[in-house]
Parts: sequence; structure tokens; C-alpha cells
Amino acid sequence: YEVQPGLQSYAVRMRPKTEGPHPGLIVQHGYMGTPEMACGLVASANAQDYAYRSMGLRAVRRGYCVIAPHHPSGYGSSSDAVDVPLPAFPDRDVHYGKNRLHRLCVLAGGTLLGLDMLASSRAVDILLQDEKVDAARIGCYGLSRGGQTALFLPALDRRIRASVCSAYFNERLPKLIGPYSRTNYIDWFAEGQILPAQAALFADADIASLIAPRAFAVEAGLGDGAVDQQAARRECQRARVHYEKLALASRIEFIDHAEGHVAATRRAFDFLQEQL
Repeated sequence: YEVQPGLQSYAVRMRPKTEGPHPGLIVQHGYMGTPEMACGLVASANAQDYAYRSMGLRAVRRGYCVIAPHHPSGYGSSSDAVDVPLPAFPDRDVHYGKNRLHRLCVLAGGTLLGLDMLASSRAVDILLQDEKVDAARIGCYGLSRGGQTALFLPALDRRIRASVCSAYFNERLPKLIGPYSRTNYIDWFAEGQILPAQAALFADADIASLIAPRAFAVEAGLGDGAVDQQAARRECQRARVHYEKLALASRIEFIDHAEGHVAATRRAFDFLQEQL
């Protein structure tokens, strides 16, 4: 599909076999991932520690019309890993493609995150063209950098009524520059996480305030190597204040689990079902 004139991406779509109308769900993959990985259409989808836990397949079995848009990394395939360098740059590592895209976006006055959000918002357009989809019941569920989408996209696109941000939500300034108990972005290889003015202007709770009064959940694992669960809990409590002031505390939830950088899925899907 066309993201904007001259720029294309793709998405995986899945629909229940039953008649609609059904709620719709954006399923968003993470860094260097693919829609096939997030939907469970790869060989390792049933492995015990598999990060995405077949989010797309689980959703469609629960009665959702699913669309999983691709956020380009460079070049890759539908295999378990996107590990192919850019053809013109064979000596560069696999991360170069995404960093190069981000640099091009910065030169054009934007960021790769902004372009990715446009790609996901256009996927909502496609979802709403489906006669089986109930336009009043659109959700989003993303893991890791897909969790970043689950935070930013509903803040930008009011058609999304409920969102689950998995393995991303954080106390942003420590995550960006440290000190932090997990990897901080200033020392990481992905340039696209360094956003102009974010540290000065928008904590994660501030972005969540742009989602309210629509529903929002944070999912965080105790053993996550990228997100400190207690930091995520503290930031979620700051976001909760906005919902409490609106007397809508039931529309925000912190979902904790004992695993690592994975989507635990069960309570997340229950939350989406309750809110949609």
C-alpha cells in the first residue's frame, strides 16, 4: 500500500471466518521485526521464549480483524530474523539500513518514527475500508519498538480507541541518557530513538495524556533486558493521574508479568476486549 506518494510499505491482514462486524486491531512489530514475525507466521512462532507470541494469530482467533503494517528496516525476508545488509552497502552491519532511513528523514525535516507513524495510520485507513470492521472499535497492540507505536500512534490518531504498549513504556530521560539499569539509547546503535526535544518536552506519561480519555495499558516484564519494570510502573502511575482526574481510572492499567522482553498477551487481550 502507498504510505505517501512514491513511498510504499506492506502489511499482513487476517480476518475471522465469521460474519462481522468485528473489532479491528493494529499489530505492530518491533525493531528489525516483520509483520510475519508479529503475526506468528514464522518457524519459531511457538517457541516458549518467542517475543511476539503470535500476537496476530491470537487476535484473529479472538475475533479481531488484524492488520500488521511493516516499518522498514532496510532489506529482509519473512524468516525469523531480518539480517540482510543493504545491497549497495555489503560491508555495513544489518542496522545500517534503518539508520540510513532515519538520516534521510532528518534531512527532510522529520524522523523515521514520524514516517513509521504515518505508515501505521495509513494501515488504519485500510482496516476501516473493510466492511467486516466496526469503526468504533479499533485497537493497537505493539511490542518493543512496536510498543513505541502503541504509545505514539493513538496519541496522534484518535480513531484508535484502546492501545497496549508492551516492553517500551519507561521513565524516558534515564532510558535515553542514563543512568539506567538497562541499556540506554545514547549508547545504543539505533539512531532513530534520539528524537529532537523529546527529553525536554515529553515524558512517556505526557504522551499518554494525549491518549486519554481513550483506553491505554502498559505491559512490562520483570526479566526484560530493555525496560525496568519498576520504572515503567512509576511512569504509568504518573499517566494514571490524567485518567483519575477524568474519573476514568478503569481505562488505564499496568500489566506486569515475570517474563522478559515478550508480549505476555493474555491480560492484554482481556483488557482490549473489555475496552472495545
